Amino acid sequence: MKFFLFVNLIFILLLSKPVASLALPDRNVVASDTIRNWDQVFGKDFQKALYRTTIDISKHHLTGFIFIKKTSDTSYRILFSNDFGMQIFDFEFLENKFIVHFCFPSLDRKSLLKLLDTDFRILLFTNYGIKKITKDRSETKEELSFKIKAKTGKWNYRISASTGKILSIGSIGKFFSKTRIDLGHSDDMVTGMSISTL
Repeated sequence: MKFFLFVNLIFILLLSKPVASLALPDRNVVASDTIRNWDQVFGKDFQKALYRTTIDISKHHLTGFIFIKKTSDTSYRILFSNDFGMQIFDFEFLENKFIVHFCFPSLDRKSLLKLLDTDFRILLFTNYGIKKITKDRSETKEELSFKIKAKTGKWNYRISASTGKILSIGSIGKFFSKTRIDLGHSDDMVTGMSISTL
């Protein structure tokens, strides 16, 4: 009987550790992990801007201009039109809501809209929903690279080491389309962007 109680006690002690650790928040995620190591693309002073843009979705190559306007402290409106002024899409982004005001019929697909929502959201709300930041190996000394774990997925940020500006944001994943947003900078300002879906 004593042996049986001893075995049960050992068994309970062995099992209690994993159960307790499951109940606690992830110990790897601490406040210092989520400190920004870059400047936001659209900071507090941003109001509106027009950018030269290319968007590659599968085999479709779109060029034109994206107009981004900050409509409140937590919302943005994005309008994309081609070089001739024809509207391609008009989206509104709030922290927890995505509104499609207009979308060209050939792009109006649920999976594509979700992808665009995720891509633009990570660009507009650069620091929103970040759970963990890990420094990654950089290709050059002029750049810093970070792996980001956020609510919307996993991302890779390439940052200019000298200015702290985001150069590109790319999604990381095996089971969904990978995307990459490249930002062109001139005189400390974003001058253009390229969005590609792989």
